[in-house]
Amino acid sequence: MEKDLGKALEYMRQVARSNREADIRDQLFDLLLEIDDPDLYQEMVDSVYRLAMNKSPNPQARYGLA
Repeated sequence: MEKDLGKALEYMRQVARSNREADIRDQLFDLLLEIDDPDLYQEMVDSVYRLAMNKSPNPQARYGLA
C-alpha cells in the first residue's frame, strides 16, 4: 500500500489539535519534514515551538532542524 502523505497530514492535524502531547507534536513535525513543502515550514516550526522552549529534548532537536 502506498503512503498518502496528504491524508496522513489531515489526520495528524486533527489529532494534534486535540492532543498537545510531545509525541503527537513530534510525529506531526516528522510528517511535515517528510512532505518537505516550503509552504508547510512555518507549521513545522509551530508544531514543536512550545515544547522546545520548555526544554523537551526531542522537540528541541526538531526545532533545530526547522
